[in-house]
Amino acid sequence: YWFSTQPSVTRLAQDRAENLSAEDILEEVKRRLRNYGSKGDFVAVHAVPEGSAGVIDEMTARLVILGPEHPHSQKAVDSAALAEATSILNTRGQAPRLYRNMLVFLAADKRSLSDLESAVAQYLAWKSIFTDEERLNLNTTQRRQAETKQDEADKTVSIRLNETYCWLLSPIQPDPKGDVEWEEGKLQGTDPMAVKASRRLRGTGLIAAYSATSL
Repeated sequence: YWFSTQPSVTRLAQDRAENLSAEDILEEVKRRLRNYGSKGDFVAVHAVPEGSAGVIDEMTARLVILGPEHPHSQKAVDSAALAEATSILNTRGQAPRLYRNMLVFLAADKRSLSDLESAVAQYLAWKSIFTDEERLNLNTTQRRQAETKQDEADKTVSIRLNETYCWLLSPIQPDPKGDVEWEEGKLQGTDPMAVKASRRLRGTGLIAAYSATSL
């Protein structure tokens, strides 16, 4: 029998995942949101803006993707997502927002957020092991395992990110003199977030594209 004094790479990955800070995990989620890419029918997508000043106030439709610290739950009227969305909707920096009907918001599902964070922790752990392969003195088999696990975790995070960010929050005002109300819609499918949001808004008539003749 031979007993190794070094932990297996699987155990090492588990230990590193458990020791990651919440800030590191959330920062990785934000990085992925900022690099998501697709705009759908929107002129621009503002991913994880730093306050209301980061969202331009113009007469063009824009999607605002809220940070993971502002999740939403079904039929919740006081979620962190609604609070942040209301703040951005009403102001841009210190000034009142003029074109409030140009914004819609996308938020993470509060119940699904923990699964996303767990997947991100696994990805960061395997990534750190693969990066530190020389310092850890990994053999060929261990290096191959670390690389494979990193790739698998990366794909898992992408899937869960798309699934977690499913709440589309649209401000509506049925009474022109009344208060703004929030309409929530749950996005489904594997398309990019902005594409799913565009399709949902077209289906409910909240965003439209007209031909010249129809207009």
